[in-house]
Amino acid sequence: MEEVKVVVAHRERATPRVGDVFLKIDVFATGTQTRIDDVSAVRDLLGCYNYPA
Repeated sequence: MEEVKVVVAHRERATPRVGDVFLKIDVFATGTQTRIDDVSAVRDLLGCYNYPA
């Protein structure tokens, strides 16, 4: 199992890293939904249709 490192942490968000993967965890659901929408828009723009929504 790889080590989990906290890269950034403050009142609104924590960003842990496991290996090469970063995960942003927002305190408020609106921040999380905004990130989901942003990533979906970029995925659609780049034509990355092989990734699950």
